[in-house]
Amino acid sequence: MGYNRNRPAVAMGELQNQTATAPGFSGRAGATVFDARVLVNYILGVLMIPRHVSRILHMIWYEFGKGWVMRRWLAGVLLGGLTGAGHPAWTQEVRITPDRADSSFTVNGQSFTITRDQNQENQLSGEFTRTSRACPPFCIQPAQIAPNVATIAELEVLGFLETEVAQGTGLLLDSRLPDWFAKGSIPAAVNVPFATLDATNPYRTEILQALGATGTPDDLDFSDALALVLFSNGPWDDQAARAALNLLDAGYPAEKLQFYRGGLQEWLLLGLTVAVPAQAG
Repeated sequence: MGYNRNRPAVAMGELQNQTATAPGFSGRAGATVFDARVLVNYILGVLMIPRHVSRILHMIWYEFGKGWVMRRWLAGVLLGGLTGAGHPAWTQEVRITPDRADSSFTVNGQSFTITRDQNQENQLSGEFTRTSRACPPFCIQPAQIAPNVATIAELEVLGFLETEVAQGTGLLLDSRLPDWFAKGSIPAAVNVPFATLDATNPYRTEILQALGATGTPDDLDFSDALALVLFSNGPWDDQAARAALNLLDAGYPAEKLQFYRGGLQEWLLLGLTVAVPAQAG
């Protein structure tokens, strides 16, 4: 009988019912070897693991499966690795939302997957642990930086990456200076520092044209310009806000701009994936 890819998700619910009602099953450190045997027998039966493989797994279970942590690990291997699914989304404890564990998309042939850190003891470190910085320049940013420029949060950023960015109709702009960007950014983000969008930059028109504007410096048409989401370090950092205001000053339509106020600090606080740009040379 062939393997049914839809089966594990159904089996997980059945497994929870089975283990919750199985005699003697405790689901904690005091669970007996008999409990483990009931659990592994059920998993092997659901997944239709070949007999010779199941015998080996039984041996591993008995030798090393007496601890609850090891039983959980082995259950993950049985339910994930042996089915060819790696670490299934539904086995992750730290999910993005109740019904999704990751965000996957492709940009220019490169695949990206954003998840949350599964280490529930993880804490922020370095610059992003600070609560206070001198203001100015590090002042709290408003919820709305300009009329008709929407302020969004993490789920909307993920949705933007999966749709507009993946389809080539939008860009996620990291508005920070290059030294910040080099330390890590949101996957698939493009570094366009806020200062490069200032009217005093003689190359600003070229940047705007790269973002989809057409026409001459004195008469730019933004009809086909890309949708943009801008972010910087966090609610205390004005680099993204300044970039957005510079774009508006150049004539960029407010409806094509969105502001991720939380920035990298809140992205990190939620344990979401961060990418470190490859170093040239």
